[in-house]
Amino acid sequence: MYNLISRLYTLTIARLYYLYVVVLGEPNPYSLVYMLKSILLPAMLTILPILIAARFSFGKYYEKRIEDQKIEIKGEGNYEGLRLQLNDLVYIQSSDNYIEVNYISNNILKKTLIRNKLSVIDDEFSELLRSHRSYLINPYHFQRWKTENGKLFMLLSFETKIPVSKTYQSKIKTAINSTTN
Repeated sequence: MYNLISRLYTLTIARLYYLYVVVLGEPNPYSLVYMLKSILLPAMLTILPILIAARFSFGKYYEKRIEDQKIEIKGEGNYEGLRLQLNDLVYIQSSDNYIEVNYISNNILKKTLIRNKLSVIDDEFSELLRSHRSYLINPYHFQRWKTENGKLFMLLSFETKIPVSKTYQSKIKTAINSTTN
């Protein structure tokens, strides 16, 4: 309905512009039917396919750019791996010979188990920070610091509590403070 109203409004403005600016004072201006049939309809038939093609091409280009921005966390197996946006990755936890990748999908925190070592992922993605020997975190999801029984934790998105070991404490505090300022 809104689309129809906006088209009628545009047509009215075009007609008034034609009558009161383009042919002001002319004795025989084109009629509205002639203007629609001979001028606007052919123009629309020429321009509309170009607009549709451009819209389709831009959509494909945008989807490709989004896909190119994704990171891939590979596993040791042939078919193991996960592709996602870096900002969707919350943290990675080591679990023996596996890593547990915690990420956001449709506003839900999900987990995927991949056979790989945390040190390999740490070397591959410099954007992630090591907070503990068993954890890599994405600083994008940092919420606040928390101390319990003399131990330091960081709260990430979805109220996820991640320990911060004394080994990495100064490095991670410096990195978090530089990214949040």
